[in-house]
Amino acid sequence: MTRFASANKGISRHYDMQYTGSDFALFTSLTHSDFDDLRMGSRRSHGYEDWGKVYHYIEDGEQVENPNPNIQKNTGYSQTDFMQKVILKLHPKWMLTGNIQYSNSSDIPRFDNLNDYNSVSYDNENDQTIYEGLKYALWNYGPQKRYFYSLQIDHSLNTRLIDSAQFIFAYQDVFESRHVQKFDPNDELELVDRYENVDVYSININLRKKALRYGLEYYYNSVSSNAFITDDRDQNRPYPQTRYPNGGSSMSSIAGFATYSKNFIEQLRLNTGIRYTQNQLDAIFHSVPDVWELPYDNLSYKYTALTGNISLAFHPDDSWKVAQLLQLAFMLQTLMILVSFFTRAVF
Repeated sequence: MTRFASANKGISRHYDMQYTGSDFALFTSLTHSDFDDLRMGSRRSHGYEDWGKVYHYIEDGEQVENPNPNIQKNTGYSQTDFMQKVILKLHPKWMLTGNIQYSNSSDIPRFDNLNDYNSVSYDNENDQTIYEGLKYALWNYGPQKRYFYSLQIDHSLNTRLIDSAQFIFAYQDVFESRHVQKFDPNDELELVDRYENVDVYSININLRKKALRYGLEYYYNSVSSNAFITDDRDQNRPYPQTRYPNGGSSMSSIAGFATYSKNFIEQLRLNTGIRYTQNQLDAIFHSVPDVWELPYDNLSYKYTALTGNISLAFHPDDSWKVAQLLQLAFMLQTLMILVSFFTRAVF
């Protein structure tokens, strides 16, 4: 299957193949997409004639005028996605499902930063907007790679506590980077490259007994973060201000949950759920003399939360429904929220 988009001359090609047998099934999927620079529509009926136009962009280290301001220069990228899924029925009561995924991309420009000026003002006398120099010569996300593997085991049984059981073991490896260089027409400024690698491990256990569903969930995230700076002599050296703690960081969570549903009558249904979660975050910081120093070299954060919900829905017929919901929730404190505080100090 091929799809074309006129807004960015994007072409996506998708191929898939599947086979289904009595005890074996196979599904293969491959998608590749190429996107050119995005084009904005030329009709601006709202009355703001300059809205969305791009007047300048960086080419070969110089700021040049855009011959067609409706074209958002340097926004094109490409992406490839692959998935392989295999289902194997070992026994009438046992089934295995394997899932392998791979994704990759080209550099992905951060257009909202590439289109950012040092100063924008309005000249009332000449009735025109004045743009004073683009801020960045380069602001790209580097190729983003993702590997994913999972094994799912389904087992049917008939005991006092369990009708069916499902176990899911998964691992995901995510690699991403950010490359930033400010723009100065009189000098080639330093290029900062930041790299992050995230390893994600997870285990899910889902059990069911009639209308009762319960289980356990565990996951562990490990993050490594590095940064380098390249000067005008093309010398690459370590850079202290990483996006996440430079000594590494991790986050883990374990939770138990249960849900229950019941129809009192055909038109009246009760849904309830409860979940207990325990999260822990750890981060290590290596101070760099004469650059930045912290009064501590590690951070540990641990918390628990008990959440739940109960809802009652009444629907006398298909045309209308009355429902009441009561729910407790909490905000998950992530690495992004707690420890990704270095980037803004520089850019």
